Amino acid sequence: MNKHFELSQEDMNVILKVKQEQNFRSEKKALQYIIKKYQEQEETEHLLLNIYEKIQEQRKPYEDRIKWAATVAEQNTIILLDLMNTILEQEFPEIDSLIPVDVYESPVIAESRSIIKKKIQHFKQRKDYRESKKKNS
Repeated sequence: MNKHFELSQEDMNVILKVKQEQNFRSEKKALQYIIKKYQEQEETEHLLLNIYEKIQEQRKPYEDRIKWAATVAEQNTIILLDLMNTILEQEFPEIDSLIPVDVYESPVIAESRSIIKKKIQHFKQRKDYRESKKKNS
């Protein structure tokens, strides 16, 4: 196929530079080389995008699990701080043994869990509301 193009001097300089660097005998070979390199770059970018998307898909469950674990850890930390604060405020003089929460949950811890649950529900409702506004806009 025979085509004629008008090129800027800057474009011609690129072709000539490629011709010289790659030791091609003609500008045609340099232009074919540039086109081939462009196609290879496109294929590489497409491949990298596919790899990135697959990695993201595989990471998603772990990210969700980590987020959940961090949330639970934060909740438990708040509960512990509330508990310690309550104990200190009441100046309980003698603590002689530990009672694990799974054996007996005091009303203070149960109340703290309830408060945290309500806070989370509230923040989730606010987030859902913001997202629904974005979708409707």
